Formats: sequence, structure tokens, C-alpha cells
Amino acid sequence: MEDGAWRREVVVRRHPRAKYVRLKIHRPGRVEVVVPPGFDERDLPAILDHHSAWVDERLGRFDAPHGPQAALFSRPTEFNLQAIDEQWRLEYRPRSGGRNGCREFAPGQLAITAEHDTERRELLRGWLQRRAKERLPAWLRETSRELELPFTGVTIRGQRSRWGSCSAAGNINLNYGLLFLPPDLVRYLFVHELCHTVHLNHSLRYWALVQSKEPHYKILERALKQAAHVVPAWLHQPFGG
Repeated sequence: MEDGAWRREVVVRRHPRAKYVRLKIHRPGRVEVVVPPGFDERDLPAILDHHSAWVDERLGRFDAPHGPQAALFSRPTEFNLQAIDEQWRLEYRPRSGGRNGCREFAPGQLAITAEHDTERRELLRGWLQRRAKERLPAWLRETSRELELPFTGVTIRGQRSRWGSCSAAGNINLNYGLLFLPPDLVRYLFVHELCHTVHLNHSLRYWALVQSKEPHYKILERALKQAAHVVPAWLHQPFGG
């Protein structure tokens, strides 16, 4: 499909329980926008403009050839970790008798040494997870002290569908994909999970606590729910040359 052509056939569906605008892509390339009952459709063009690159990329997957190569993405040459204000460039090196590895060889530059793309992607994912372990727990502890909401422990993982979670024991799990998000959304995710150390649900009392810690939580909650497109597709899908 030609980039942007999908706009002419967008389906808008009002959902009585929707609290925010959500874009959904259906095969073979239909774009649906789910909106709250009071949504003003005059705001729709600006929303579609904001998400147009993401929609074009997703629709491009339907147009791609079927088969093992259909899910491949180009090897990334650079990426931006907005959360910690870091820009990284990638260099791919062949393995010549040594070990696979991913290391910083200059400020802001990573070298990935491996023979196959599957190995290269796993090395890059491993590096991102380590970088998140270096930066996110300290940030979470700082936010915890600021809000006076203690937690028990923190782990860093790479889930596909959750930015974070909190257990009944007060252990918080963070997705290392948070590194790609703007700092204000990462901090809000911390607020969201830390408030679960008091209320392990989404009750009215829980949201009242969230609001007391972050008055603009509704805007941030909405933005966080729509932030998945910020994370590069290769984080969870294979990439090739």
C-alpha cells in the first residue's frame, strides 16, 4: 500500500468504555481508531499525523513477501536511548577465530562481533538489558525515595507486552525497552508501579494515590499506552543485512 493511502479508509469506532484513543491494524491492512464516547473527530487528523510513520511501517509488513524472510528488518546502524539521553552507533564485525561479543569501542559506538544475524541481535539485546540494569534501578530508587513509596527489589527483563509490573511482595519488574522512551514516561511508569506497592489493583484508591504523586497522570498514562511504536521493531523481531 502506498504510504499514507490508508488515511482514506480509516474506520473510527467509539467504545463506551474507552478512556483514550487507540490505533489498531487489522489484516489485510485496515486501520481502525478506537475512541472514547466524547472524542472530537476534529482532533483525528493530528493524531493520524503523529502516528503515520508507525502505521506505514506496520502496513508495510502486510505488503512484504511471505516466507522466512518476511519478518526480517534491516540491521540497525544507530539508535537513540531517549530515557538516558544516549545516541549509539553500531558497527558489525566478522568473527575471525575469536568469541562473539558486543562492546563499546569508543564513546557512543558499539562493535558487534558475530557470524550470524540471530547472534548479533541477541548480543545487542543483551547489551541493552545490561545498560538498563546499570541505569534504571538507581533511577527507580531515587523516585521511590522522592515519593516515599519503598519497594523490595527490582529486575530487568524484555517482555513484549508490559512496561513493568509489581508483585505482592513489592518486587518491581522493568522492561529494558523503557530505555527508548522519553524520560517523563519512564518516570511515570515508576510512579505507576510504586503505587502498586500500596494497592495491587487499579481501584479508585489506587488512582487517587497515583494522582497525589503525579497530578498529570492521565496525560502520561495515555501517552504510555501509545508508546510502543517508539521501541524499534528489531528489538523483538529478527533482523538481517
